Amino acid sequence: MGWETRNDRGHYYTRSRRIDGRVVREYVGCGQKGELAAAADAARRAEREAERAAIRAEQERIRAAERVLIDLGRTVDLVTCGALLAAGFERHKRQWRHRRDDIHLAGEA
Repeated sequence: MGWETRNDRGHYYTRSRRIDGRVVREYVGCGQKGELAAAADAARRAEREAERAAIRAEQERIRAAERVLIDLGRTVDLVTCGALLAAGFERHKRQWRHRRDDIHLAGEA
C-alpha cells in the first residue's frame, strides 16, 4: 500500500489486496481522495496493531499466572511428600503405601 508516481503523471494512492491467493493492486485515487484513503488505511493498521499488542499483553499475563500455579503445585507436592513420609508411608511404583515394618510383622507371628 502506498503512494506511487509513474511516468511523471502525478502522485496516486494504491492498495494491495489478496484475492484467491494472488496479490492485486487496487487504484484508489490521487489528491484528497488518496489522502483520505491513506489515512483510513493507517488508522486500520494502528487499530490492528493495538489489538495485537493487547492480545500479547493478555497472553503474557496468563503465562505469568501459569508459572505461579506451577510453582505452587510443586510446593504442595513437596509438602505432601514430606508429610506422608513422616506419617510412615513410602512410595512404591508411584503409589503411596503404608510402610510395613519388620517389627510390626514379628509381633503378629
